Amino acid sequence: MPTPTTFLDSPLLTPERIAADPEAAFAVRPSWVRGLVLVHPDADPERPSEATPQGVSPAAVVSLGESHLAHKTYSLTGLALLFELSRLPGVSVVTNSDGKGRHYERVTIADAAEDLTSVNRLLIGATTYDQAKVVGIKSDMRPENLRATPARKLGKDARAVLLGHAERIVRAWEAKGTMPHLLTADGYLANLERLLALTDLEASGLDPLAALPVVSEEA
Repeated sequence: MPTPTTFLDSPLLTPERIAADPEAAFAVRPSWVRGLVLVHPDADPERPSEATPQGVSPAAVVSLGESHLAHKTYSLTGLALLFELSRLPGVSVVTNSDGKGRHYERVTIADAAEDLTSVNRLLIGATTYDQAKVVGIKSDMRPENLRATPARKLGKDARAVLLGHAERIVRAWEAKGTMPHLLTADGYLANLERLLALTDLEASGLDPLAALPVVSEEA
């Protein structure tokens, strides 16, 4: 089978693909990704060339943005979730700056600009009554580094908003008959749910590779 040349033509980023070969899984990327390096946070820094400890997921350091270039660390499942959302027509990830050196990433939807959603709210599952905070290194967007805390004003349920748009867009895409070969709306949406489940397990302290059998059983 020929290697896909565009992300749109690449297979779904399922948890199994990520676990089996993360380098290959993330080799083809959406256009908003400027650069990507996989790192192994728990590897011995004195022997970086040694194999990653068994059962420990690497993280991804990603360069993204155009006028506001940002460098962020994501878990593999969190990054796969962003990749898969941006597989949909009109959906992408953008960055902006507060003018003080801090950069923020948001999921944007071409036909629903009012539902611009912060990536950290998506990853931590912030609801109407939550605000999302980074509790450690500000560039580290892995779920264990994020917290949902009570908000001073009402916001939007990040996942409900984005999953609602994802279903709307992918169903219309399928009905139009222009969806890539082997991709189905049901399969796409089920994979999003599995990635979200892994993200939540990671936030609770489980490594995604260790959590994979749990999600597989529930799927």
